[in-house]
Amino acid sequence: MRIMVRIALLAAAVALGVTACHTGGGYTVGGTVTGLKGSGLVLQNNSGNNVSPKTNGGFVFSSAIDQGGP
Repeated sequence: MRIMVRIALLAAAVALGVTACHTGGGYTVGGTVTGLKGSGLVLQNNSGNNVSPKTNGGFVFSSAIDQGGP
């Protein structure tokens, strides 16, 4: 499985951990943001399904990825 996360930042020194979890409908992708300072962080799953964390902590993309999908 390949996971691509595009990051556009206006903040300095952000650490990003990404994980995937298999469910009956595919894989959910999420992770943890640490060191976020400021605003403007946008995470994308497959060039869409944007998540914009406002604070440090966990996030999960709302759309699952099919097994073998991009």
